[in-house]
Amino acid sequence: YAITTTKLGYLDGGYGRETGPADDLRPVRVPPGEWVANLRASIWKPGAISGVVKDEAGDPVVGVFVRAIVRVRIQGRDDLAAGPMTVTDDRGAYRIRNLIPGEYLIGVVSRTLRETEMGSDVDSAVPFLDPANSERLLLTDLGDDRIVTIVTDPLPLSVGPTFYPGAPAARAIAIKMGPAELKDGVDFQLTPSPVVHVSGRLAGPDES
Repeated sequence: YAITTTKLGYLDGGYGRETGPADDLRPVRVPPGEWVANLRASIWKPGAISGVVKDEAGDPVVGVFVRAIVRVRIQGRDDLAAGPMTVTDDRGAYRIRNLIPGEYLIGVVSRTLRETEMGSDVDSAVPFLDPANSERLLLTDLGDDRIVTIVTDPLPLSVGPTFYPGAPAARAIAIKMGPAELKDGVDFQLTPSPVVHVSGRLAGPDES
C-alpha cells in the first residue's frame, strides 16, 4: 500500500516523504492477519516568494507575468522546468505561492514595451506606422480630447525576459527554498534597451 496525506493549504505528503514532498512514497507491506502500526506520514507547508516590479523611473509595472522556474534532476543531470506563474497587481507587487522545497529562478517573462498602450481612439493611426522606421505612438490626454503624435526614435526600446536580480537567464541567481519558507524583497527594476529587426530566409530540404 501507498499512504498519502492531504490537508487544505498544505502540499501533499505521505509515508516515506521524510525530506520533502517530492520524495518517493515508501510502500507499506501488510502480511496476512498482521497489524502495521506507528507509521509516520508527513505533510508539508508550501513556501512563497514575493516582491515588486518597477520600471526604470521607479514606478510600479502593472499586469506583467512573473514565473518561477525550478531546477530539477532528470536522468542524472540538472535541468529547468516551468513552475507557477502570477501577475503583478496595481502596486507592481507579486506573490508566487505553493512552492515545494528546491531552487528557483524568478523571472519577469512577459515582454514589456515602453510604447503607450493603443486604444480605440488611435486605431486610425496604426496603419500609418512603419516599424522599419521605428515609429511609435504617443497618446496625450487633454480633458475630453486626445492628441495622437507619431514619434520616430533611432531604435525602439523594449524589455525582454529579466531574471532575479535583474539579469538575463544566463546570469540569474537561484533562490533556495525550504519547507514553509517565505522570501520577500525579490524585486525587479526593468531597464529598456534598444532592439533591432532581424530578417532572413529559411530553406528546407528539396521535397523531391
